[in-house]
Amino acid sequence: MGLAVLAGVHPRRLLVVGVLIMTFFRLEKVSDQVVGLR
Repeated sequence: MGLAVLAGVHPRRLLVVGVLIMTFFRLEKVSDQVVGLR
């Protein structure tokens, strides 16, 4: 897997990218909930 290679080369960078993706999905869910409340 490409992710395994990236993890072996840049574990910290991959972790940062994962956190950014998680926060992005959370923001999308929150925005969807806000739009639904409105």
